Amino acid sequence: MRPSDAQLNRARILQVATETLSLFGANPGRRVSQTGKSGNGTLYRPFPTRDALIEVAYRIELEKLAGAVRKFSEAMSPIEELRAWMLLFVDHIATKHPLPLR
Repeated sequence: MRPSDAQLNRARILQVATETLSLFGANPGRRVSQTGKSGNGTLYRPFPTRDALIEVAYRIELEKLAGAVRKFSEAMSPIEELRAWMLLFVDHIATKHPLPLR
């Protein structure tokens, strides 16, 4: 079954959003629509607000961190696993601009 255009657009937007959040922080909207070669309608149809887009993009990034734990635990000793995960986590934090607290 072929993914619909809406699913492909959503996936492309999320890919660009996670990259953009790493580079520019918590204001990805215009940059995502420019970089993803899509209009504002395409961007805001699946994500009606900037906060909705940021939430999903960050959730994906956190799921990657959680997935790394499983991968590391299958192949490493506990101390190697902790070291590898901490390095991954520090890299994650270093590349994310802090989100403003409300």
